[in-house]
Amino acid sequence: MVKNAVLLSIVFTILVAIASLVKPTSFPKTGVSFSDKIAHTAIYFILTILWLFSMMRQKVSQYPFSKIGIAILLLVIGYGIFIEFLQDTLTDYRSFDYYDMLANTLGACLGFLIFRGFQQQIVNLKSVENSMLDKN
Repeated sequence: MVKNAVLLSIVFTILVAIASLVKPTSFPKTGVSFSDKIAHTAIYFILTILWLFSMMRQKVSQYPFSKIGIAILLLVIGYGIFIEFLQDTLTDYRSFDYYDMLANTLGACLGFLIFRGFQQQIVNLKSVENSMLDKN
Protein backbone atom coordinates (compact mmCIF):
# COMPACT_ATOMS: atom_id res chain seq x y z
CA MET A 1 0.00 0.00 0.00
CA VAL A 2 2.84 2.40 0.88
CA LYS A 3 4.67 1.70 -2.35
CA ASN A 4 1.47 2.36 -4.30
CA ALA A 5 1.00 5.73 -2.55
CA VAL A 6 4.57 6.77 -3.34
CA LEU A 7 4.26 5.53 -6.92
CA LEU A 8 0.99 7.45 -7.37
CA SER A 9 2.68 10.59 -6.00
CA ILE A 10 5.60 10.22 -8.39
CA VAL A 11 3.34 9.58 -11.40
CA PHE A 12 1.13 12.57 -10.55
CA THR A 13 4.22 14.79 -10.14
CA ILE A 14 5.45 13.75 -13.58
CA LEU A 15 2.01 14.29 -15.11
CA VAL A 16 1.92 17.82 -13.67
CA ALA A 17 5.26 18.57 -15.35
CA ILE A 18 4.14 17.10 -18.67
CA ALA A 19 0.81 18.95 -18.63
CA SER A 20 2.61 22.16 -17.70
CA LEU A 21 5.25 21.94 -20.42
CA VAL A 22 3.56 20.40 -23.46
CA LYS A 23 2.23 22.61 -26.19
CA PRO A 24 -1.41 23.36 -25.36
CA THR A 25 -2.75 22.58 -28.84
CA SER A 26 -5.66 20.58 -27.50
CA PHE A 27 -6.50 23.10 -24.78
CA PRO A 28 -9.13 25.72 -25.60
CA LYS A 29 -7.72 29.24 -25.92
CA THR A 30 -9.45 31.15 -23.19
CA GLY A 31 -6.62 33.45 -22.08
CA VAL A 32 -6.10 34.02 -18.38
CA SER A 33 -9.22 33.01 -16.59
CA PHE A 34 -10.47 32.39 -13.11
CA SER A 35 -11.03 28.71 -13.94
CA ASP A 36 -7.36 28.36 -14.92
CA LYS A 37 -6.32 29.54 -11.47
CA ILE A 38 -8.80 27.15 -9.83
CA ALA A 39 -7.25 24.32 -11.85
CA HIS A 40 -3.75 25.32 -10.67
CA THR A 41 -4.95 25.47 -7.07
CA ALA A 42 -6.67 22.07 -7.33
CA ILE A 43 -3.70 20.37 -8.97
CA TYR A 44 -1.22 21.55 -6.34
CA PHE A 45 -3.72 20.77 -3.57
CA ILE A 46 -3.89 17.17 -4.83
CA LEU A 47 -0.11 17.01 -5.31
CA THR A 48 0.48 18.09 -1.71
CA ILE A 49 -2.12 15.70 -0.30
CA LEU A 50 -0.63 12.79 -2.25
CA TRP A 51 2.90 13.42 -1.00
CA LEU A 52 1.79 14.00 2.59
CA PHE A 53 -0.29 10.82 2.51
CA SER A 54 2.65 8.90 1.04
CA MET A 55 4.87 10.02 3.87
CA MET A 56 2.19 9.38 6.49
CA ARG A 57 1.97 5.83 5.19
CA GLN A 58 5.72 5.61 5.81
CA LYS A 59 4.83 6.11 9.49
CA VAL A 60 6.78 9.32 9.87
CA SER A 61 6.21 10.49 13.44
CA GLN A 62 3.47 13.06 14.01
CA TYR A 63 3.12 13.75 10.32
CA PRO A 64 2.68 16.53 9.03
CA PHE A 65 3.64 18.25 12.26
CA SER A 66 7.21 17.15 11.69
CA LYS A 67 9.89 18.93 9.73
CA ILE A 68 9.27 16.46 6.92
CA GLY A 69 5.72 17.76 6.47
CA ILE A 70 6.99 21.33 6.20
CA ALA A 71 9.70 20.13 3.81
CA ILE A 72 7.08 18.55 1.55
CA LEU A 73 5.05 21.76 1.56
CA LEU A 74 8.12 23.80 0.62
CA LEU A 75 9.17 21.28 -2.04
CA VAL A 76 5.74 21.35 -3.68
CA ILE A 77 5.75 25.16 -3.65
CA GLY A 78 9.27 25.13 -5.07
CA TYR A 79 8.18 22.64 -7.72
CA GLY A 80 5.40 24.99 -8.82
CA ILE A 81 7.84 27.90 -9.07
CA PHE A 82 10.36 25.72 -10.93
CA ILE A 83 7.70 24.65 -13.45
CA GLU A 84 6.84 28.31 -14.10
CA PHE A 85 10.50 29.08 -14.81
CA LEU A 86 10.72 26.03 -17.09
CA GLN A 87 7.66 27.20 -19.01
CA ASP A 88 9.39 30.51 -19.63
CA THR A 89 12.82 29.15 -20.51
CA LEU A 90 12.13 25.83 -22.27
CA THR A 91 9.07 26.73 -24.30
CA ASP A 92 8.03 29.49 -26.63
CA TYR A 93 4.34 28.66 -26.27
CA ARG A 94 4.05 28.97 -22.47
CA SER A 95 4.98 31.86 -20.24
CA PHE A 96 5.97 32.64 -16.69
CA ASP A 97 2.96 33.76 -14.65
CA TYR A 98 3.09 35.08 -11.09
CA TYR A 99 -0.64 34.38 -10.69
CA ASP A 100 -0.09 30.73 -11.58
CA MET A 101 2.66 30.58 -8.94
CA LEU A 102 0.30 32.14 -6.44
CA ALA A 103 -2.46 29.65 -7.31
CA ASN A 104 0.01 26.75 -7.05
CA THR A 105 1.20 27.99 -3.66
CA LEU A 106 -2.37 28.47 -2.45
CA GLY A 107 -3.24 24.91 -3.48
CA ALA A 108 -0.19 23.50 -1.70
CA CYS A 109 -0.91 25.46 1.49
CA LEU A 110 -4.58 24.46 1.47
CA GLY A 111 -3.62 20.83 0.93
CA PHE A 112 -1.17 20.98 3.82
CA LEU A 113 -3.63 22.68 6.19
CA ILE A 114 -6.53 20.37 5.33
CA PHE A 115 -4.34 17.29 5.62
CA ARG A 116 -3.04 18.58 8.93
CA GLY A 117 -6.60 19.11 10.14
CA PHE A 118 -7.61 15.58 9.23
CA GLN A 119 -4.39 14.22 10.70
CA GLN A 120 -5.19 15.91 13.99
CA GLN A 121 -8.71 14.45 13.89
CA ILE A 122 -7.26 10.98 13.43
CA VAL A 123 -4.84 11.51 16.33
CA ASN A 124 -7.72 12.76 18.51
CA LEU A 125 -9.92 9.78 17.62
CA LYS A 126 -7.11 7.34 18.39
CA SER A 127 -6.55 9.05 21.77
CA VAL A 128 -10.23 8.72 22.67
CA GLU A 129 -10.27 5.11 21.50
CA ASN A 130 -7.14 4.30 23.53
CA SER A 131 -8.51 5.95 26.65
CA MET A 132 -11.76 4.01 26.31
CA LEU A 133 -9.80 0.77 25.96
CA ASP A 134 -7.70 1.65 29.01
CA LYS A 135 -10.87 2.10 31.12
CA ASN A 136 -12.07 -1.39 30.21
